[in-house]
Amino acid sequence: MIRLKGWASFLLLVGFSTVLLSALAFQYQLQQDHDAFLETLAAQHRLHSVELEFKHAVQSAFHSTPGADRETRIKAVSLKLVLLESFFENALNDDQMDADVWAGAVSERELRELPQRMISEKQALACSTCRDWFLPTVDSREEPSFYVQGFLDVENNAVRVSRGGASFIPELYGPSFTSDAYALGLSIYFHGHAAVFLAPEGFS
Repeated sequence: MIRLKGWASFLLLVGFSTVLLSALAFQYQLQQDHDAFLETLAAQHRLHSVELEFKHAVQSAFHSTPGADRETRIKAVSLKLVLLESFFENALNDDQMDADVWAGAVSERELRELPQRMISEKQALACSTCRDWFLPTVDSREEPSFYVQGFLDVENNAVRVSRGGASFIPELYGPSFTSDAYALGLSIYFHGHAAVFLAPEGFS
């Protein structure tokens, strides 16, 4: 009888230990999930802040630039945007975050796939046909200009993102610029998270 009681106590102890280990493993997993959730929440908050700053800065460049005529005003805005591109990429690129500012016509499919590509490659990426705002080019007057100028126009006395700006930059004419999303963009990679923010056609 004593042996049976001892054996029963041993089994009870083993059973309790198994339950305890299982509970501890469960608690550890909960803590891991909680930490991952907090990290994701912090990343999303940071990315949202960057999006708001990006759009506000672009709007400020649009609204604070007068001009005697359409082309003069657009050229002045494009210069401000080139300076803004340099500021954003220098301010955001560090050991935790990678940023790429671009302009282009991008398909909905590529917009959906781009964040996953960035996560896989662990860096910010622009769309395949997109270019830097500061890319030197020549405008319709054969004067030096920047690529971003081809994505801007003045409509109802307001500067906005518009494919009408292609009339300033001859190299932008082509089938790839007729149906895709026409936008100024910012790609961000941050701690295993990625996002693409757009100032789309009509943005002002």
